[in-house]
Amino acid sequence: MKNWVVALLVCSLLPLSTFAQEGFGTPLQPGNPAPSTSPVPTFENRDSRSHTTAPRRSGITPRRRTTKTSPGQFGGESAVSYPGQSTVQDAYGLGVMAPRRPYRAFWSLQLGGQLTRDSLANQRTQSSLGFNFGVDYDFTSYFSLSVNPRISFKNGHVQAATATNGRESSMELINAAAVLTDRNYYLMTIGALDMTSSHSPLLVAATFPATKMQISTGEKNPLALSLIGLTAVPSSATLTSNSQDYDKTPSFNSLSLRMTYNTKVFEILAQLGQFEYKNIPLNVSTDSTLLGNTPLEAANSPQSSFRYDYAGVESRLGFAVSLSRELRLRSQGALIRNSLAPQDFNQGHVISSEVEYTPSGTWTFLPGFVYFNAQPDTTVANYNDSMITTNRVGYASTISVHYKKLFKVGALSGEREVVFEKTSQARERFMTLTLETFDAPF
Repeated sequence: MKNWVVALLVCSLLPLSTFAQEGFGTPLQPGNPAPSTSPVPTFENRDSRSHTTAPRRSGITPRRRTTKTSPGQFGGESAVSYPGQSTVQDAYGLGVMAPRRPYRAFWSLQLGGQLTRDSLANQRTQSSLGFNFGVDYDFTSYFSLSVNPRISFKNGHVQAATATNGRESSMELINAAAVLTDRNYYLMTIGALDMTSSHSPLLVAATFPATKMQISTGEKNPLALSLIGLTAVPSSATLTSNSQDYDKTPSFNSLSLRMTYNTKVFEILAQLGQFEYKNIPLNVSTDSTLLGNTPLEAANSPQSSFRYDYAGVESRLGFAVSLSRELRLRSQGALIRNSLAPQDFNQGHVISSEVEYTPSGTWTFLPGFVYFNAQPDTTVANYNDSMITTNRVGYASTISVHYKKLFKVGALSGEREVVFEKTSQARERFMTLTLETFDAPF
């Protein structure tokens, strides 16, 4: 059995591993955040508690995603496909269309600590406290509302050439959507939507004002095909477009075809689609060039626009298999190619695998590993997962331990290096510890 498990894991990772590239940081300075690395984020995050795809990025029960911050800063959890706490069905799944009560309110609490060091002797240490809230209300069997705000408090120390005090508290709206659906064949959501419900966090890991439409052959069937269209206004954490008066309104558009297959022992998701960014504001492009994108202007310019535009193809593949009542294996991957940038600058991929072991009904253990490689102009660095950004190659190992449905303890450790040498980026090592409650009803 052990040999069979190892062979299955290797086979699932081999196709994407051929895109790996050698090399492996970012000075800790404003506009160039360290990676967000909560211990066990997921590849895609559908909230099983809501009709809409709430912004979740971690766990066997998906967590709320937030904006780019450093590892362990619980105002910012990583959306990248780390091994964690959700099955493929939970992560992509159909629970979003399952019948439930007319009204639900819930909360969760998260504590964390983070340490990040880079090769330029910059260092960040930080502790965090996060409160997550959520309210879902069904007006009718076809129409509902879901709201999910988050409050986070942070304190710490930053040692860098341009350092802040590390006290970066925030209050943000993670998800707020009106949902129209028959829970089987169609779904329409309007509001502040989490993009990771439809895309890999390698491409985009943010909450945007958006409209999403999905048509399916039947989400309650074991095999389902879905066509997903989305149009959004790329935004900052405050849901503004971060534009100046002379900027045009930015946009993000995508169209994807998704296939899901679910049985009691095996689940699979495959997705292929196109994406396009337009009219990205100068403020965003300036920040993004510090995070790895190629600037048009000289390196010392106070503001930088993009050298290349961003439009291309995204593909994703994930599976989960139950080997026994106690053992479950999951693996997920994503590949992005920006067709408007030259070769060696336009491609990125992320691969993750985890094992879920439940020896009893009390404890669950989830070790895992993630590897990522994002060339400089794979996507807009200010919008994708903050552990990856662009011009980065790296890895992280994770472990999460769950006690019943009461709490979970997690740890993540890894490092990342630059693909091409850049003055605003350097080799980094990071470590995160977390303690989080499961969602509890009010």
